[in-house]
Order: sequence, then structure tokens, then C-alpha cells
Amino acid sequence: MKKIILIGILLLIGGFCFAQIQNPFKYGYGEEVVIKPTDQMRKEAGVIYNSEEMKNLLEPERTKQTWQKWLQQQNHYPQYRNYIVTDVVVKNGITQEIHISPPALPLISPCDKGIGPCLLFLFDKFLRFLYTASLAIGVLILIIAGIGYMTAKDENSAKGAQAKLKYGVLGVSIAILAFTIVTAIERGFTEELATTPTGGGAGGGGAGEGGGSAAGGQVASSTINIYTPRITNEGKFTFMYGTDQDVSCDFIYAIYDLDTAGPPIAAKTLSADQTMNIEGVNIDLTKHGGHKLRVTFQASNPSRCMVSQKFVDLTAPTVTIVAQNPKIYIGKNDIKIDGTKYISIKLPENITLSDVLQTALQAGAQYYLYNPPFNMRIYFHTDQPAQKNGICYIAAILRGVSIPYVDIYNLKSVTVKEFRKYFEFALNYSKNRKDFVTTIPLNLDNNIVKGVHIEIYDYRGDCTMDMPQDLGFININE
Repeated sequence: MKKIILIGILLLIGGFCFAQIQNPFKYGYGEEVVIKPTDQMRKEAGVIYNSEEMKNLLEPERTKQTWQKWLQQQNHYPQYRNYIVTDVVVKNGITQEIHISPPALPLISPCDKGIGPCLLFLFDKFLRFLYTASLAIGVLILIIAGIGYMTAKDENSAKGAQAKLKYGVLGVSIAILAFTIVTAIERGFTEELATTPTGGGAGGGGAGEGGGSAAGGQVASSTINIYTPRITNEGKFTFMYGTDQDVSCDFIYAIYDLDTAGPPIAAKTLSADQTMNIEGVNIDLTKHGGHKLRVTFQASNPSRCMVSQKFVDLTAPTVTIVAQNPKIYIGKNDIKIDGTKYISIKLPENITLSDVLQTALQAGAQYYLYNPPFNMRIYFHTDQPAQKNGICYIAAILRGVSIPYVDIYNLKSVTVKEFRKYFEFALNYSKNRKDFVTTIPLNLDNNIVKGVHIEIYDYRGDCTMDMPQDLGFININE
């Protein structure tokens, strides 16, 4: 039984190593794009289709290769020159659709960096396999030992199960400790042997990567390495570049907006050498913010130099729009104050002429005086339609004169009082509006004479104002 288990484990380990050596890399495919050709495109492809190079191919491969050649050299979709034609839909001898996808891109390619990183990669895979298998076997032994301990019939059986449990825990602990130590050592070697990655990039919430080789099947003598392409939140596209050898290579980079198509929004030819250089160009985020951008890299002389990646996909960051607090405008004529004006006549039961005169005088006095409640209606507007709902708190001073007491029997006995009140009111505004009105209840003294003087001395909240703002004298009930 032990031999069978040992042989099974060895077969699993051997199969794992063989699978890793056969296919140690993972490949990913990008999103498919469908092109519906126009008559002009079909005409251009027809020239390639009837060329000597294509005549020896059989259908449908001839049509597929024709559109592949057309894609590499045409100018309608320059951002797709590196794509691969995966399918061509032909009806009645006329191409209706061209299905293209980005080329397979190696997401992990350690063996491209030398024998050291390659061996470390395979060792890491094998180590992780052993670690997982050790944990699985250890947990299985613990389960079996636990069951044996619970179902032990005598003391010897219990001691045997206890020993298995003990060694199972010890084995799992040793496996974890060994993996930790070896991983730490491996990481140290990896940092020494690993070269700087040549693929990928990140910026503005999106990333992509691309790889390529020299055109025409020729082996380039030098590689132009492209490092960390990214777009900052301010809209600056940057990347670092340099050659892997002491030579000078020219290359072209271009930036395309895949959401709007059209010509490149930026393009430039640079000269690379072994010195590390930084390139930067500004992108208009008001036009391209939030769009998917593709940056293509192409060596000027592919037979002499090659680029480490042919393209990278980035998402331009969106423009952060800060909602500006609107400016509140209040004018003297934009405020109306209403008080309750009334005449109260109460005649006694045993009325006399004197009573009638006194009541009439009292009523006449009240006609020109005002009692609470008071309401202030403020018609205000903002300098621009508000971008969001908000509230503005206004602190104001009200000054005026009131007559709190009138002696009807002696009209010369009149109390005149000057008052000053500090109060705060709120102006509410809503999104996408400019003109507003707010009604505010005022707690004022009895019998305000004619009106009040208002001065705004402070404000706070989601607003701005021109200060100071003396609104002057505001009449009541006008």
C-alpha cells in the first residue's frame, strides 16, 4: 500500500514538472473588435488578394491572410495594426465583417530573462506544489489520527492514534516553516537575477501590455525597453526608455483615443540609447478624460532595433470638477417685510360718547402701527445656476423704532423705543436653478414704526457674498 501511494505521488510530481516545462507561461487575449469594411477598404484588400503572394493560398485562408496584410499596412485603423485577424465573415463573395483581436501576450515570461529566473520560476512552481501536497497529506493524517483516537478500543490504539496526531502536527509545522524559509531565500535570489520587466504599464485606473519582435523575421541587434507607461491624474503621459546595449535606436510612439478613433492625439519620434530617459506629453482631459487610450511603439529600423512592447492600453483619468459655491446676490428691492395690520374696536356694554371717542382714537393709532407676526420674503439669485443643492446662512442686524405703549387717555404719553436685533436666517438653493425666494418669520418688537434698517455682516455655508452689504431701510407692508 505504501509503495502504491509513493508511486502515485512521484507520478503526480513528474506530471507537474512536465506540464510546467511544456507550457510554463500563461497567455491572455484582449477584447475582440469587429470591423465592417467599406467599399474603399474592400478595394484596397482586393489588390492584396490578387497579388502573387496570395495566389498560392486556398480559401478561406487566402481571404483571412489578405485582410491581415491589409490591417498591417492600411491607415483607416492605425491603432489595430498589431491585431490578429481571427475570423472573416463573407456573404455572396463580399466581406461583411472582420473580427480582430490583440495578439497573445505573455503575462509571465521569466525564461525570456535568462536561465536563472527560469530555473527559479520552475523551482517556485515545484515548491508551491510540494507545499500544497504536504499540507493536504498532513491534514488527511490529522483527520485519520483524530478519528482513530476517538474510536480507540484500548490504550494501545489510543497511544498509536495520539502518536500519529503528534507527528501530523509536527509534519505540517515543518512544511510551513520550510516553505517560509525557502521562499525568503528564493526572493533574495530573484531580486538579484530578475531583470526589469519589459511589459505592462498602469495609469488612470487602467493598464495593458504588449510584446513584439522585429519585422520581416530578422533578428534585431538591440531592444528599446519601454518602462512604466502611465497617465497621471493631471493628464501627463510619461514613460521611461533606453536600449539594452550601447547603441542608438530611433523609435516612434503615438497615442490614439480608441473611444473616438481618428488620427493620433499625440505622436513623436525619439532617439534611445543606453542612458535612461523620460518622455512626457500632456493629454487634454476635457476631451479624452475617461477614454481608453492606446499608445503604440514602433522602431524606425526594425531590422536593427526592436521595441520591448508594441502597445499599451491606458485609461485617461476623468477631469475632477469641483462644484463651486455660488455667489448669493440680495438687493434692497429684493426684500419684502409684511406685518399684521389690524383695527380692533371693542365697545363696552354701557357705551358713552367718551367711550366711542376713546375707541376710535385707539383704533386710529393701531391702524398705523404693526404687531407680530412679521414675515420677511427674500428674493435672491446666484451668479450661475447652482451645481448642487446647498444652504447659505446669513447673519444680519436689524435696527428700527417701535412704540410699545400708547396711552389713549393721554396721547402725549407715548413710549418710543429704538431696538437692535442680531439674527440669522437661511437661504436654501437647489441644483440647476438661479433665482429663488425664501420666507423667514421675524420675531420683532410690537408696533414697528414704518420699517427697519437691515445690514448683512457675515455669512457661512455653501455660498459666497460680496461683503459688507448694507441693504438700507426696508419699509413694512409696501
